[in-house]
Amino acid sequence: MKNFFKTKKAFTLIAPSFHRGDSLFNVYFSKNKINTRKKAFTLVELLVVIAIIGILATLATIALQQARSRARDSSRVADMKQVQTALELFFNEQGRYPTEEEWGSGSISGDFENFMNIIPTAPTPADGTCDSDENSFYYTPSEDYSAYTISFCLGKSISNLENGLKCLTPGGILNENCLPESVQPEVVCEPVCGLGYICNEEATCVIDYANGGQNLIHNCGDEVSVALGAVCGGGVVF
Repeated sequence: MKNFFKTKKAFTLIAPSFHRGDSLFNVYFSKNKINTRKKAFTLVELLVVIAIIGILATLATIALQQARSRARDSSRVADMKQVQTALELFFNEQGRYPTEEEWGSGSISGDFENFMNIIPTAPTPADGTCDSDENSFYYTPSEDYSAYTISFCLGKSISNLENGLKCLTPGGILNENCLPESVQPEVVCEPVCGLGYICNEEATCVIDYANGGQNLIHNCGDEVSVALGAVCGGGVVF
């Protein structure tokens, strides 16, 4: 009987939290709740992650663009070497290089053989400092068709070739500008050249000998005219 009352007393202590259908296990853990709330990212942490992802994406995009630019430059050089080979085969058969009309046909063909089915065009877009006009293959034969030049432009240096305008000749590729005058970019001098001076390819005012410019040893500044025999900037007008 004594044990019965002890058990009843213990049950009474639990009873206020014990409802019908509940087990003693549920009642115990309802009074000793365990904090199971999961930790979440803070706003600062999310912003840091987003910033890191943005930086990585930017770096990957830049690397991809540079790789594509190098691939286009390599393609330009490879195309020029193939064109050079085809032109030499044409020369061996014909004793001359193609005319502009023959080049404009889009292929390099002889009397009995086709040396190049399709003349390649420059990859686009232009790279580096090259503009859309410079990023083309311009073929210019000599007057007697014993030589030629083909202008093209590289965005970056490749091997011993610097970036910028290049010139293919029968002797190979040269680090020179042989762009036809019809597509040469207009050069502007700042400030504008005065009377008797013209703007050269380096955007520098030089004496215009062909159109009444003074023959000066040194530049006489912005003076419109200088008397013969006058001393100007250490030079003599004569």
